[in-house]
Amino acid sequence: MPIDDLTALGQKMREARKKKDLTQQELADLSHVSVKQIANIEKGNLLL
Repeated sequence: MPIDDLTALGQKMREARKKKDLTQQELADLSHVSVKQIANIEKGNLLL
């Protein structure tokens, strides 16, 4: 996936999270991934 697409995906994820009034920690708990991973995705750094 091109870098621009990863950045756009991260921005959409951040927007959706904020629309649901969730913190990164709350989303991490709900999705069973680390806060660091959530932050990386939102920044467009998909390191799975």
